[in-house]
Amino acid sequence: EAKRLEAEEAEAKRLEAEAAELEEKRREEAAATKIQAVHRGGAARRTASKAGEQARAKAEEEERAQAAEEAAARARADEEEAARAKAAEEEAAARAKAEEEAAVAKAQEEEAACAKADEAAARAKAEEEEAARVKAHEEEAARAKAEE
Repeated sequence: EAKRLEAEEAEAKRLEAEAAELEEKRREEAAATKIQAVHRGGAARRTASKAGEQARAKAEEEERAQAAEEAAARARADEEEAARAKAAEEEAAARAKAEEEAAVAKAQEEEAACAKADEAAARAKAEEEEAARVKAHEEEAARAKAEE
């Protein structure tokens, strides 16, 4: 898409340059035609013929200039569309990053909750083992007392 836009933009610039070159050429030709007409004092028929040719040439140049302007307008529209697409892409990337960060935070919270649960289980097991040791000690003491 970007390459296509660059190609259309380059084409629009080339057409604009061509239109400017053609306009300059037309001006030069018009000036040369006027000088020739003054120096030669050409016949009215020739002058009319040249005027017709110039009118046709001018019409063709105007068509080229209009085509260049249309191409430039299309290129600008494409650039605007590309800018909108880029903004949407950046927004989507920002949303994805925020979602990823939220997922990481949630995973960390879950990991912390698991660690707390593991600690609580370990404490409970240690208390059970301590209670079993105390009970075993009490039973041993009771047996020893009974034997006495």
